[in-house]
Amino acid sequence: MPREKSDEEKAMSVPGFGLRIGLSIVSFFALMVFLILWLFFYAGSFGILQNLAVVLAAIVAFIGVMAGAWVSWGIRYEQKYGKGKKKWGKKAACVEGIRCHATGGCVYFLGFLGALIYYVTTAPDFGTALLGVIKALLWPAFLVYGVLLFIGA
Repeated sequence: MPREKSDEEKAMSVPGFGLRIGLSIVSFFALMVFLILWLFFYAGSFGILQNLAVVLAAIVAFIGVMAGAWVSWGIRYEQKYGKGKKKWGKKAACVEGIRCHATGGCVYFLGFLGALIYYVTTAPDFGTALLGVIKALLWPAFLVYGVLLFIGA
């Protein structure tokens, strides 16, 4: 009697898995080559905000390629091998600790974009803009700190 495959073995046996891994590796190195070439040869003739916009656009394009490649695989894998084979719809049950309405990520992302735009556009130099990117990533901590200062806790 053959043994049952583990979840990892099932995932790797789905057609298209190797192609997606190859695409991920090639896309990542293409992004790195683009960024290196841009920063060494073209960035000098543009301002800091324009360079930051080009770098962010390249990263967003990379994320778009990765999402296009992996989301379809994830959906197909879940439908074929997912635990419980849940039916999706209005009455989908939350199973195994998965939140049904996980909108926090969207709120964080919108806050990140707003903070990023604010900090980068008000930065007088590159170092301050870099610090602004870090601040934009940590904006919830600044929000909580400000609220606690405001209420006097």
